[in-house]
Amino acid sequence: MAGIIFSIIAGASMSIQGVMNTRLGEKIGMYEANMYVQGTAFILSLIVMFLFGNGSIRGIADVNKLYLTIAESLNQAGVKEATVIRGDDYTYVSFANNVFFGANSSVLTREGQAVLYTFAKAIAPAAGGIEQVNIMSHTAKVTDNSQINPQIIRKDRILSAMRSAEVCIYLQQQNVIKPEKLVDISYGEYRPIADNSTEEGRIKNRRIEFLLLDNGAKERDLNEYYKEFKSGEYANTTVVTVGQSQSSSQGGETVPADTEAPVDTGAADAGAEDAGSVEEMQNTSE
Repeated sequence: MAGIIFSIIAGASMSIQGVMNTRLGEKIGMYEANMYVQGTAFILSLIVMFLFGNGSIRGIADVNKLYLTIAESLNQAGVKEATVIRGDDYTYVSFANNVFFGANSSVLTREGQAVLYTFAKAIAPAAGGIEQVNIMSHTAKVTDNSQINPQIIRKDRILSAMRSAEVCIYLQQQNVIKPEKLVDISYGEYRPIADNSTEEGRIKNRRIEFLLLDNGAKERDLNEYYKEFKSGEYANTTVVTVGQSQSSSQGGETVPADTEAPVDTGAADAGAEDAGSVEEMQNTSE
């Protein structure tokens, strides 16, 4: 309904502009009339933007080079094999799961907090151009019956949800992105990017991903983004970190001394490392 109303208003405005151009052109000339009318519209648009706009002009420029800023910051912090991709209207970042969590744990490690702190500082300059940040947690399928065993299903789902929530909470505490823009999503084992039948594939599947959508971007199904990555469309704007600065020898920043590690409630890991746990539950999600 809003689209129809705006269309009607736009059509009426264009009609009025056409009449003004014609009448004014008869008096001062066609080119002079166009310059006057278009210039006035431009000035009014600037006034409206500065008075009512809630974005950031600088953020529009910063968001296009955000992937380079993130990659360089992670390199300086010594983070290896993080993938950073710049798409048409988004920035994608993927970390191996062990960067943030231990096996079968939903507690952010001290090292994981340091990486998130670095990540938060890197995206801060472009925050005004970011509409939403999706924080996505993935586990790996280890046993064939992981999708039918109630205990394993529960463990996998809760572990994945707790991990994405912990990352989201930590980022929110950094006060870089507005809380309403942070979305934590848990996929569990159901969005694999590699073969779960091999240990190498399972390691790749255990990951934490960030999808930073530009202002005005339309969110799509995650598999659509994966198809774009595999197609090589953004090969020229893809960086895989090597854990070493590409522009300087300075080391990355550490987490402030007052940043405390969260207390493990054990909710997501109940029974995961209990000596009495069923054998098939050991390392089913990690």
